[in-house]
Amino acid sequence: MVKTQFLEHSPEAQLQSLGWNWLIGSDTLPYLTNETVVVTKSEIDAYYEATNTLYEMCVAAAQYVIDNQLWDAMGIPGNLIELVEMSWNDDSH
Repeated sequence: MVKTQFLEHSPEAQLQSLGWNWLIGSDTLPYLTNETVVVTKSEIDAYYEATNTLYEMCVAAAQYVIDNQLWDAMGIPGNLIELVEMSWNDDSH
């Protein structure tokens, strides 16, 4: 079961104290809640590992698309192919 904890201060104040002012806006405030999810160190490690695995899978999938010229299948228009390849080759991905 997911464990939650109520915040001592408003979500807006919490975010400001962390310097995350970029997250506070009229279109984001309605989605903030006065509680947070509590995770253990082992859960953090598992999320980190899963995220890295997923990223590696995405990189491999992108390389497969490029290697096999699957632009149409991915819905990438012809006028963007050169830009995608240029970005990929200079490690901007």
